[in-house]
Amino acid sequence: MQAYQQLREQGARVTIDRLVEATGVPSNLVAAFLRELRGKQDYRTGTAEERVQARWQRLEEAYRQLAAAGAPPSGQALARQAHTRQDTARAFLKARAQQ
Repeated sequence: MQAYQQLREQGARVTIDRLVEATGVPSNLVAAFLRELRGKQDYRTGTAEERVQARWQRLEEAYRQLAAAGAPPSGQALARQAHTRQDTARAFLKARAQQ
């Protein structure tokens, strides 16, 4: 729990790999810890429509950042930058291309 809190305080994204590296605990146990923790916290705030809108805004911003950096905004790069699933990022790119 201390490593989790330290990563959060540093503003780092908390991932299984980072927690394994910080604690030396096996990845299956870290994954179980994160599942349990997420079950206790209400990460889903707002309506489904508000969450979709927030996700789309993250994708727009990530797209702009990647384009400004000269990187081709692929589904994988966009998903990583916007913290979304790759299929969501690809759907965004497809919708953007159709505009």
